[in-house]
Amino acid sequence: MPLTRALRALTLAACLVTAGPIVTAQAPSASWTQWGGPTRDFMVPSTGLANSWPSTGPKRLWSRPLGEGHSAILSEGARLYTLYRPASPGRGQFAQEEAVVALDAATGKTIWEHKYASPTAGINYTEGAGPHATPLIVGNRLFVAGSRREFFALDKATGKVLWSHDFMKEYRAPEIDRGMANSPLLFNDTIIVPIGGKGQAVGAFNPETGALLWKAGDVEYSPASPSLITVDGQVQLVAFWR
Repeated sequence: MPLTRALRALTLAACLVTAGPIVTAQAPSASWTQWGGPTRDFMVPSTGLANSWPSTGPKRLWSRPLGEGHSAILSEGARLYTLYRPASPGRGQFAQEEAVVALDAATGKTIWEHKYASPTAGINYTEGAGPHATPLIVGNRLFVAGSRREFFALDKATGKVLWSHDFMKEYRAPEIDRGMANSPLLFNDTIIVPIGGKGQAVGAFNPETGALLWKAGDVEYSPASPSLITVDGQVQLVAFWR
């Protein structure tokens, strides 16, 4: 799906927060801890929903500005998580960093925030600045893919960086025209994310150590996020490439 200018200003407005257990790629949950929700298909496992809003609309509990970006917002327990690029320093300009943030779901206040350098040189942001990917929550960790092929794990409670990779520096992955948009995927105790390049279209990483467990495929890059499907009882990884 092409990016649109309508999403360039990212603002939170919470109306309802649900709590639930930690999600995996295989187990439905009331939490929203990855791109696409509990089963990565954008389906909400809820019943008894109202058919319409009241005439006055839903009650706004709070709102706050964050910045620019296209990352979805994750929800788990009393916290929200997302990625964004801080507000532009001036018209037609972009901040040269991105931020991972944990928010109090009841108040919108920042619990912790981790910023990292993300220069815009060489990236086409005419349709809106990155980050474009959505984080992934697994256990006590938050897995993040930044615009310049940064990939790292943070402590979900504190925001401390536990390990990190720079795909362009470490694996010589090709530069990305509009910034990395692939959201990480959990499968069988590994974190799968596209790397890009010969023999490394996708890679699987150890969530505890960050060690590369395997990589495969010869295609360069596509902004689509990987997903899992089951065919004749066999779980298969689906990724789209151009």
